[in-house]
Amino acid sequence: MKTPETKSEASTLIRHLDDLDAKSLLTIVYMRVSTKEQRRRCNLKNRLRALQRDLRQRGINWHGSFTEVHSGSTLRGRPGLHHALKAARQIQAENPGAHVAVVTDARNRFIRGRHYNGRASTDEPSPGQWARLRRMAHGVTLATMLPPNATFSKVREHEVHIATRAGKRVGRPPKPPVVHKKGRREELLTEIRGIHDLGETSLRQLARRYDVPKSTICRWLKP
Repeated sequence: MKTPETKSEASTLIRHLDDLDAKSLLTIVYMRVSTKEQRRRCNLKNRLRALQRDLRQRGINWHGSFTEVHSGSTLRGRPGLHHALKAARQIQAENPGAHVAVVTDARNRFIRGRHYNGRASTDEPSPGQWARLRRMAHGVTLATMLPPNATFSKVREHEVHIATRAGKRVGRPPKPPVVHKKGRREELLTEIRGIHDLGETSLRQLARRYDVPKSTICRWLKP
């Protein structure tokens, strides 16, 4: 009977990039997001670019990039990760003396707990999940920009505040600009006056079109 992996044993599967020799390192870049909505908002593309920028600043080159939309709490499927590992094995076969690693920014891009919800520290994978990831990696080094044992709050801070070269944020979308009531009033007033002066639209129609009470429009149009 196989003994379940302990947390300390499992965490050795993923290495911190700072612990590897950058000069002899050949990398494959991997990035994952959980939903199609995150991909639609360009989170996947922006986060990949940010990771590539960080590698470039460290003087580390990569020999391929793989992305996917998939939940990090399950290792079933995961074609992007499978392709990244396959590419790493091929590079290792072509460069026997080199150290090849599949790199992402944080551990939860590779694996996270089944009860992860993005709001609480529930992302610790089970021993079974660690065992499956070890079998999938099959000797390929997995590495992260952040320390693999980084706290939940540190990873969330990274996800929210990481910035792309274009200055956009990858994490939470920015709040919409505040539209002041006075500014909206002036804008509507000018437009409604222009239409009313043409004499082709009644006050009732204007109220329905602009979702403004008829009495308010009457007050706006008083000389």
